[in-house]
Amino acid sequence: IDAVLPGGGLLTGALHEIEAGPTPSGRVAPHDGPALGFTAHMLGRFGAGTILWCRPPAESFDALPYAPALSRWFDPARLLMVTARREEDLFWAMEEGLRAPGIAAVVGETVVMACRVINKSGDPQWTKDDFGLGSDRNLSGFKRYSMIGTEDEGNQ
Repeated sequence: IDAVLPGGGLLTGALHEIEAGPTPSGRVAPHDGPALGFTAHMLGRFGAGTILWCRPPAESFDALPYAPALSRWFDPARLLMVTARREEDLFWAMEEGLRAPGIAAVVGETVVMACRVINKSGDPQWTKDDFGLGSDRNLSGFKRYSMIGTEDEGNQ
C-alpha cells in the first residue's frame, strides 16, 4: 500500500482513522475483518514497545481481537488491552498511552451508542455536551459522528 500512496505511504507517529464498513443490514460491525487486518498490518510497522489497545465496555457478543491472527503481523505478547468503563475513560487511556514512554502505538476503538425515540413528537435535536449538533440525521458538519439504522426501525 505504501508504494501507491503519496509521500511513501501512511506515516508512523501520526493519527490515522480506520473505519469498519457496514454489514449487510447497514449497521457498522464492532470488528470488521479487513479493518482489523489493516490495523494489525499497520501495527506491525512498529518495532519494539507495547501496543496499547483501548476499547469501550464489551457487549455480551463482543470478542477480543484473536491473538493467533494478530501474530501474523506482531507478537501478541506486546499487546496491552484496556477496557474502559466510560467513554471519558477510553479517551483518557488513549491520551495517557500517547504520552507514556515504551508505548509504540495506541489503538482506540470507537463507541456506538444506541438511541431509540419512542412516541416521537417533532424533530429531535441532537446534542453533545450541551452543544446543539442539529436536527438532521446527516450531521454533515460533524464528521466524527454518524447515524446508523433507519427511522423505520425506530432508530434515531
